[in-house]
Amino acid sequence: MFNQGIDRQPAYSFIRESKEWATRTVTFGAIGHAYQPPRKIFMPNGQKPFDMSFDSGDGGVNGRIFRETYGPILADQQRGIPPHLVFSFYPTIREWIKKERPGDYEIIKKNISALPKREKEYNVLGDPFLHIILPLIPEGDQEMLMRMGRQAFQEDFGFMPKGVWFPETAVSKKTLEMANKAGYIFAVLRDTQLEGIGSNRLNPFADSHNPVSVKLDNGREMAIVHFDSGTSSIVSFDGDQTNRMQDFFDHIFSGRRNHETVLTGTDLELYGHHKHGKEFFLRYALETAEKRNYRKALRAVNATGYLQASFDLFPFSLRDRLQKKEKTYDTLRDMTSWSCENGHNLGRWTGHCDCDHPSDRVNIEKQRLYNTLRQYNNEINQALTTVFGTEPSWREAFAKTFLNVRGKVFNGENFLKDLRKQVNGNEQLYRLFGAKIYTLLGFTSCGWFFGDEQRMERELTQNMVEAVRFMMPTEEKIVAWTNNKIGLRRLIDWVKDV
Repeated sequence: MFNQGIDRQPAYSFIRESKEWATRTVTFGAIGHAYQPPRKIFMPNGQKPFDMSFDSGDGGVNGRIFRETYGPILADQQRGIPPHLVFSFYPTIREWIKKERPGDYEIIKKNISALPKREKEYNVLGDPFLHIILPLIPEGDQEMLMRMGRQAFQEDFGFMPKGVWFPETAVSKKTLEMANKAGYIFAVLRDTQLEGIGSNRLNPFADSHNPVSVKLDNGREMAIVHFDSGTSSIVSFDGDQTNRMQDFFDHIFSGRRNHETVLTGTDLELYGHHKHGKEFFLRYALETAEKRNYRKALRAVNATGYLQASFDLFPFSLRDRLQKKEKTYDTLRDMTSWSCENGHNLGRWTGHCDCDHPSDRVNIEKQRLYNTLRQYNNEINQALTTVFGTEPSWREAFAKTFLNVRGKVFNGENFLKDLRKQVNGNEQLYRLFGAKIYTLLGFTSCGWFFGDEQRMERELTQNMVEAVRFMMPTEEKIVAWTNNKIGLRRLIDWVKDV
């Protein structure tokens, strides 16, 4: 049993007897998604900042999660990051840790830097900067955000990630194309998001079937690393199966053939925050696989000498798998996610499905907010293209600007002052860029995820709609400004500087 008392140290035991000798080689790995939304956001209309931090001096929700999950797993100065852990680490929570836990953030950076050079660019996953359901926004926004995520990642850690974790693993064929175009070579998805793997027409556990390759409509290919939904559910919800390591490995590898792999995929916050003590399980499981001596370990702890495993256990190496020349192809299940049922077309975030059992009133409100934000977003994109003359020009300038103010945006500080400086005091550009930032924040997945009418996260979207409405310049002002040749000349000079 996990000791959930004062010292919270793990108490693993291997006491089941088996006389089977190892006859198989199997692989175990874990993927974790580290993310928290911006819990404070500055409002432009004189209102108090939007605040769902519940901070009473201890860091609030983020502080608690850091103590229970990020600290033990990512900021352990002695032991470092668990071996072969694959994880995402979104900018919204990185910026909070930078500000509120600067010493711990430096330890995390050192721990990431200390990861094996040949593996870290594969094991530390990239992100699209914001936690937005990507298939629900324009392709240009998708590509821009993925490039922004890569840029922020490189600025923070000094290298570019090879793979990406999409928010809620929400994906479409076009989203894969945009990720590939931005520079990613693989994405992480749930097994049920693939046709062959999800239907068992392809053996989901075969070493040769993880990763699989998906052919894109533009003629290119993208590798998909997929995790097992069944084992992930066991880790998430079945505490009895993870109390003893041998019980867990015996269970998940029972019936598995030679050269098969089991990958788990969960929120990283599961380990320690949602499930106290589970952070010890994660580290111990990965360390056990890393040692590659599972059978010897079992014999060493059993006085009779008869305890044996029926398999040799190895760690999952993303780099080695992705560099194999042999490929297995599969087909993507379009418009799917790990948290919205297949066939719902991601309706959880538009008010068109019953995931999390929303009332009719909640779904109608989601539909209204989604349509409003989408309309604002299209108007802003069109206005910026009109002002700049080309879409790539404004996207490059906007991305640079948002990246420069991200620390204040994600920590609830007055970023608008800095934004005005970034655009050289140009009022219309200040308003358009400000409205674009608030629009993107309004699409944050947490604001749409829950069906409960009382969930505070839903207020995030409502507040961002009001912020966009306040920041949006009138169409007349946009037309007048674009006809101002002096203003346009200054804008062109500013874009060149960026």
